[in-house]
Amino acid sequence: MMKINLGKFATNSTKVRNTPSKTLSRAHYINFLKEEDKFMKASEKLSKRIDEWSLKAIPNFFTSIKHFTIMGSEKLKSFYYLHK
Repeated sequence: MMKINLGKFATNSTKVRNTPSKTLSRAHYINFLKEEDKFMKASEKLSKRIDEWSLKAIPNFFTSIKHFTIMGSEKLKSFYYLHK
């Protein structure tokens, strides 16, 4: 069983609380751009599978939805910290 070190967690959360909002906003925007790239690649792969009438299109659909959801989440976090 893995032990949770609360002391380490407390120092990490303190770093996040002391980080300026603009820095956090930029960090989340960078994550958004990375997820956007992953989403575009997954969407292209999905359209290729759909054109081929392949059953692999189903898992590719869920992968693209996952990346779209993470992309939206990162964009909202970036917006939140930008206007905080």
